[in-house]
Amino acid sequence: MKNVFDSPTIYSKTIVETNNLVRYDTNTYRGKSFLCLFLTRFCGVGCPFCFFKSPPNQGASDIRDSFTQEGVDKFIKFANEANVGYLQISGGGESFLKRKALLRCITEVNADRIMLVTSGVWASSEDVGEAYVRDIASALEKREKPARVSIRLSISEGHSIKLANKPLVNLLKIFEENYRSHPYLTLQLKTFEGDKTLWKFLESLDSHKLESIGDNASDDPFVTKVIPWKKKLIFPSGYSVILGISRVFDPGLRPNLNNPQSISNTISVYNQDIDQSENDFPALVLNPDGTKGLDWLVEYNGNVCTWQNRVQDNLLNVYEDDFNTVLQKTFSDPLTLSYIEKGSKRRDEIISEVSPRAVTLMKAVSVRDYAGNCLFEDEKVRLYYTIRTLQDYIEAGRVNLLELNKLPKDLLDVIRSTKEDIITLFKEAHHSIVDQEIKRGPTLIEFRDFLELLKLGHFDVSEAQIARAITYYNERMETDKKISDYQRFSVKTRSLFGIGGVLRET
Repeated sequence: MKNVFDSPTIYSKTIVETNNLVRYDTNTYRGKSFLCLFLTRFCGVGCPFCFFKSPPNQGASDIRDSFTQEGVDKFIKFANEANVGYLQISGGGESFLKRKALLRCITEVNADRIMLVTSGVWASSEDVGEAYVRDIASALEKREKPARVSIRLSISEGHSIKLANKPLVNLLKIFEENYRSHPYLTLQLKTFEGDKTLWKFLESLDSHKLESIGDNASDDPFVTKVIPWKKKLIFPSGYSVILGISRVFDPGLRPNLNNPQSISNTISVYNQDIDQSENDFPALVLNPDGTKGLDWLVEYNGNVCTWQNRVQDNLLNVYEDDFNTVLQKTFSDPLTLSYIEKGSKRRDEIISEVSPRAVTLMKAVSVRDYAGNCLFEDEKVRLYYTIRTLQDYIEAGRVNLLELNKLPKDLLDVIRSTKEDIITLFKEAHHSIVDQEIKRGPTLIEFRDFLELLKLGHFDVSEAQIARAITYYNERMETDKKISDYQRFSVKTRSLFGIGGVLRET
């Protein structure tokens, strides 16, 4: 039997490109859906904790950085065909920098609930902030059907470094004076567990009242969007706002997997959130009326996927793919279909059969939007998971045997093997993440980054494979920069997105 894990991408793509391999019913998931939209990668506030490291816009942006008018047109069409009940416009960067796009989304996306997440940088001036809120109210009035729209202001020590409390003070004043009785437009506040910024501000007021609404309560009664701690903040005038308190993650692309203690808290928070906020099904929306919808992420460059379910062999983009294409390609790929149907526990369980390290890395990196990219960085792991998922669907009687039998014999033989035999094949394969990275043709800087990730224990590699990686690097590097002793090879400290390899933008 040929070892398919020595050419994993070829076989993975063969499966992805096979139509009607697994039977599915998209109508099961036509309930109200959630969609998170990133309009731009630019911000400029510079919060030190921001895992996007969103930079200021210092020149003309292009399609890789922010939505164009064409992109907004296509996104609105996508969102309306996706039956979006809850639209969250977030970041990424600061969505309020894309004023025309944001206002169009408010007017034209047929969502019942629209949440506008912001640092409030645009409201540092009361007059400017008031004008923007007025434009939002005007955009809301132009809708064909009403929607409940909230501006959700993020408050934290990081935001306050540059902004102080100016956006908070100004927006509270604007809403209390002009919008406290508005039937559809409200202000919300969001802070983070353990952050003292908001509480210090409240202490400076004459009085206020704080009521607990509930833990892991939904922001909306019709489309589920969990807030870990939901409260109501009441001011002396009687004006009130919803306050959400979120968990604090500790994301980073460079966790040291050789030091389990250093990543234990990060993994614990990740597990708690996936359980309590996502019910172990991050790609799904389980609505209060019993219907199921999908949880979509659309990034500033148009990339689209169900949440935590974007993988390298099946990339989709709203500039190129309409909603039906995205839906069918998501459901026709056994890898992404299984995450929708079976959730995170089953995915982690299967991958842990051959690479518990990959699951640990995903949780230690803790950038949830890109969990799929991180988990399936190793193309061997992608193929293994897809094969084992196909076995699940064969057992359930959902595989089209006519299409299955069209697959290459080498692949078909593996699919029909026992789990134990497949694990053995996986471990016996000569191909590794080192071969994968070399084939990609990285720059020397990128390959040094990759060596650092190997040193941090990010991938399953043998001593021989590490030696091959070092040889590849040394053969291309100047003499004084060659690696002579891998054990003493230093791991540099870099910013979160200063590393290639794990979360390269595709």
